[in-house]
Amino acid sequence: MRNKAVTALFLSTLLIISCTGNKTNDILLQAGKYAFTVADYNMLKTRMNSRFLSPKQESNLIDNAYIMAFALDNRYDTITLLSKKLMYGMRLYSSEVNGYVWNKKVKPNLKVSNNDINEAYAKRAVEYTIEFINFPDSVEMNKYCKRGSDFDTEKGFYALKRHVSAIPDITSSVLQSVYPFYPFGVYADKIYNAQKGDVLGPIEMSSGYFLLHVADIRTIRQPSYNNEKSIIKQELLNVIAEKYIMQSQNAILGMAKPQMHDKAILYMASKFDNKTRQWQGVDENRILMNYQFKGKMRFFTAGDLEEFINCEPISIGSPSKANDIKEMMQNFLMDIYLYEEAKNMKAGADPEFMAFKRYYRNKLFIQHYYDQYIYPKMKITPAEAQQYYNQNKNNQKGFESAMVAIYKFRDRKSAFNGLGVIYNYCRQNNRNPASPGLQLSMLPGILSVNKQVVIHVSDTTNNVGLINAISEANAGQMLMPLKINREFWVVCVLKKIGNAILPYKYAELGLERMLLERKTQEALDKQISILKVKYPLVINRLKKYMQDTEKREN
Repeated sequence: MRNKAVTALFLSTLLIISCTGNKTNDILLQAGKYAFTVADYNMLKTRMNSRFLSPKQESNLIDNAYIMAFALDNRYDTITLLSKKLMYGMRLYSSEVNGYVWNKKVKPNLKVSNNDINEAYAKRAVEYTIEFINFPDSVEMNKYCKRGSDFDTEKGFYALKRHVSAIPDITSSVLQSVYPFYPFGVYADKIYNAQKGDVLGPIEMSSGYFLLHVADIRTIRQPSYNNEKSIIKQELLNVIAEKYIMQSQNAILGMAKPQMHDKAILYMASKFDNKTRQWQGVDENRILMNYQFKGKMRFFTAGDLEEFINCEPISIGSPSKANDIKEMMQNFLMDIYLYEEAKNMKAGADPEFMAFKRYYRNKLFIQHYYDQYIYPKMKITPAEAQQYYNQNKNNQKGFESAMVAIYKFRDRKSAFNGLGVIYNYCRQNNRNPASPGLQLSMLPGILSVNKQVVIHVSDTTNNVGLINAISEANAGQMLMPLKINREFWVVCVLKKIGNAILPYKYAELGLERMLLERKTQEALDKQISILKVKYPLVINRLKKYMQDTEKREN
């Protein structure tokens, strides 16, 4: 089971949706050969995690109906790249958490009793400070956690932590947590029974191997049971889910028996061009992995990796890193095995599965139409943005000043680790990042901290990315790490004061984005005006259905 969101299935036929098989009263929109049904509407709400759609979304669905009618009429289903992307999308839907196999097979078994919650609450009176080292895979773990060494002692843990601190793929951090010790909940009882100074592991999780050190144990004042009950229930459900993910992954790897070719993988990582997102001069038949599938030995080649990068809806990791390539190939195995399981569960005859298939197919077709007919015409010049600013300067308002706390780190990895530590510390202790008490020793890679910095928008020497991030944030919000010069900053917006006209330097990016959206809408409106003549709506029950649904659910 994959615990990261991604894609799904190859389609050779069944790409054209017609009225066949749909009851007339199930069709909400129809233009040309395209029909948008009640099932499609419900799937869209599910994927958007929304109970209702807005008037703007309703308008977009109507525009999309015209585009889909064009796409089906012009046989977008015969475009090889789109078919491959659809295949990856269907595989992902089969394998992801909250996807098809998960919802049908796993979710019904995710249950927590009141007794489980009561026992967990009793254990949450004690808070543990847990330091950890995270190894990306068993190879790196075995390299540093050798039998006979003292890595499993407190002294050995700290020596190892110092030794691996400069290795990019090995991370270390610290958190303060109570039972069931997210994200280590699978091993919650082992941690709870440990003593201060104990070293546990390495333990295997879906995100790698971890060596844990119990740095401190202290009694805390608990929130009331009623305030904690829902939180405990969700955390215990997360533990059950994580256990299933690990069991599923291990079972699939046991069946697939992957053998990864390290030299070939390192070669591919070294040849990847991050700017063009391509490999130059690489033999696409070069074998990176062999594995078992459906009783036969299969080969995953450089060409397969390139296809994966191009077709995977959500790309996780960098193809310039060997360990990330390995993780991509493992995700590929999860996808094909769980998609096969979905087919064995008769997914092809399941209305929910087919609704997702149409949903994802529609996204691909509409995106392809935009790429062909809308985006090539889109460009905003600096002169256009400057002219608009000069004519509308008084409307370009932002904050006058802001009080922020800034934690500066030496690299991106340290900054992301630090963000998690700071957030957990503040949440557990009900403090903000400017409060005293957080020890810098808990933040590997920290360069400096300034907990009360005043940022004035009138000062044009500030970093543009910093000003834009603060502008979009609310007071009390922590920002994702920002690269500023050669450092990585974790910023917490403590408060924002007053309003002021943004200097052009800070307004430029937002203006270009706004003007681009406006120009895109104008180009789309022009195209839609042509399409609606050729493919008029023969059925439009969408507004009434949305109104009736909202009344029923309210």
